[in-house]
Formats: sequence, structure tokens, C-alpha cells
Amino acid sequence: MTAQQLRLDRRAIAEQMKNVLNSSATHDIKMARWKALDVKQEALRVQIEAAEAAERRQSYQLPGHDGSRAEHLPGTRALSPSEQFLDSPEYRAAFETYARTANKAELRALGSGSGADGAQLVPTGFQREIEVYLSAIGGLRQCARVVPTATGNNLPWPTEIDTSNGLASGTFNAGSWLAESAGNSEVDPTYGAVTLYADLLDSGLVLVPIELMQDSAFSMEGELSRTFGTRLGRGTAQAYMNGNGLQITGLLPELVAAGGREVLAVGAFANSGNSADTDLNGLGSDDFASAIAAVNPAYRTGKGVGFIANQQTFDSLRKVKDKYGRPIWETSLTQGQPDTIFGYPYWFDQSMQTPGAGNKSLIFGNFNHYVIRDVLGMTMIRYNELYMGNRQIGFEAYMRTFGKTLNPQAFAYVQHPLS
Repeated sequence: MTAQQLRLDRRAIAEQMKNVLNSSATHDIKMARWKALDVKQEALRVQIEAAEAAERRQSYQLPGHDGSRAEHLPGTRALSPSEQFLDSPEYRAAFETYARTANKAELRALGSGSGADGAQLVPTGFQREIEVYLSAIGGLRQCARVVPTATGNNLPWPTEIDTSNGLASGTFNAGSWLAESAGNSEVDPTYGAVTLYADLLDSGLVLVPIELMQDSAFSMEGELSRTFGTRLGRGTAQAYMNGNGLQITGLLPELVAAGGREVLAVGAFANSGNSADTDLNGLGSDDFASAIAAVNPAYRTGKGVGFIANQQTFDSLRKVKDKYGRPIWETSLTQGQPDTIFGYPYWFDQSMQTPGAGNKSLIFGNFNHYVIRDVLGMTMIRYNELYMGNRQIGFEAYMRTFGKTLNPQAFAYVQHPLS
């Protein structure tokens, strides 16, 4: 089945779940039926993600260098001549040969390829596969602005805030109405700059048995891209959200440091009527509405606007209803688009905390105001002899990346009280 057909089936199940919540059956019967349907829709969600990931791996084109989000969509930019060469069957065959045998003769015959230990032996397609895995694991990478650069030099990035001038309420800047022959006034935005660095992330060693490498049916490129992508995805997701102890501060710590971005959770009691659904252990529709209201309207529209939370947090919200008795969760029928809450998309990020005393469990905002910088290219190293005593070959990958908040005013987070 196609991803779109799976989405239609999932939407039908979601509608059944809503009808069950609003039915007149006893609570126990409703919850039993709801949980059975929820298992089915969750299985379909996993199938949809797998189907769409496979389609992205076939059609995804490398992003452009101007940082525009449009160029990160599948098939929106043709490969350059050098990228076409790196993605050619001959080059991929040379990579496969090097990964299996450490023989770079085929690559040298292509007239390309210098560099030690496979530094220039990473095909475009291999990196494309890893990018898909990075996006699937790290929620911020799906909605933030991603800027690839050819070098890792410090990159100053200008910022501009224009929401504090103009109207008396101070909500956003506006033009001025002028009487005849009247002069205009100067109303400047607040300008600033942040610096994008490039921290080095190591995948850790991947040990592959010699017997497995000798099996021609085994795809070295597929296996390594899956392992590297998963490990690097987890590492980058944690750093972008919470910092890495080096130069990446993390979105949440930057919002906390900016001040005024916090919304205190009230819990789901108003939705469920259950006194156990407190501000310490859950989120209700009021928490989502408050997070939206805490962000200036100037930042609530456009691509990249939505919620981010741990998947476990969203799993608990599928039966939450608004004050009119309508479930706030809406399933998506559009390929590549997440489900919505109050009309806004949401993304999973396992680096986020779940609801709990003192935790920060939800972020709402315009994630175009968080920029991820990737230094183009990836180095892969093959360890030929170090692990040969166990008849294994070692592989390792490196990537250089960085993340930074451009404007904290574009975000709000939900904080649970300590007690």
C-alpha cells in the first residue's frame, strides 16, 4: 500500500477513536475500545513513516547553499556535476569495494579521489541516506532552518526583531499614517548577530564481521548509512535541544536564559474531570492554548510553526478533548506533513522531557528561528587491522554541525511546577 492509502486508513481509525470518546458507553468499555483502535493507528503511523522514508531516500536532493527551506524538499534541486559524479554507479561501486576490501584502485581509476582512509570516498547517495535518518530521529531537523556550508569557518548570522515598536500595545511594528507635509519618524528594528560554529560529532565505532562483509548480498552502504544515521541523529538531536557541553548551547537552555518564554502547566483536569490529571503529570488543551498565546502573533504563521515534544507526551494526548468535547488531535492526510493540534503541526523529539515535576515538556514556536548549520561532506574511516584479532573491520564516521536560536521571542515552552 502507498503512504497516502495508509494515511486514509489511519484517518478513518482516528475518526472512530473520536466517536468512541464521545459515545454514551461506560468509561471502561470506551477505554477498551479506544485503546484497541489506538494500537491500530499507531501501527499504521509507523508504516507511513517507513514508506515515506523510503520515498524520500529515492527522491531527496541535497539542499542548496542559500539556506532556503524550499530547497530541502524532495526533488527541488538538481545535483551539480560534481555531485552527479559522487552519486554515479561507478563511484558508488568504488565505495562498496573500499568498504569491503580497502582497495581504492577503482576510485583512482576514476581520476577522482584523494584523501586518507576514505575521506573522499563517501558518495552523495550515502550522505543522502544518512540525512534521511538524521531527520527521522531528530525533530528539530525536520522543522528548523538547515544551512549547509562548504567550510567550517565561524559564520556570523544577522538577527532582526521588529515586534516591540509601532502599536501602543507593543505587539508588532506598524507603518505610520502621515498628515499632509508631515515628516516621518525613525522606527528601527532591533538588529543583532549570532555566530554559527561547527562542532565535530563522532558516530562511534561500527564493527562488521569479515564473514558478513564477504557476502555480496549484504549492502555495506545500506547497513553503514542506517547505523551512522541513527547514531549521529541521536547525538545531534540531543545537542540541538539541550546542548552538547561544547559550543552548542541548545534550544531549551537558550529559551530559559532569555527569560519570559515560560508557560506554567495546568494539566488535563479541565479536560478529563479526573483529579489525578494534575499539572505535574500531564498536559491539557489549556497548556497548548497558553503556549500558542505566549508567542507573538507575528511568529505564529508560515512554515516551521508548530509544537515539539517527546513522542510519549503526544501519545498521552490523543484522548484529550477541548472544552467543547472535541479531541484536539487531528491526523494528517498530506504526505510528509505531521498530525496537528489546534491546527498546528507537531514533531517528535525524544530529547525533550516528558511531563513531570520541574520538567519542560512542550515547545511551541516558529522553528525557522532555529538554524542548524552543517559543514558539507562526511568523513568515513576504515580500520583494517585493529580489530582483526576478532575477525572484524571497524568503521567510523564524522560530521561537523551546529545549532543556534536566532530569536527567542519566536518560542514558548511549557514548564511543570516542582510540586
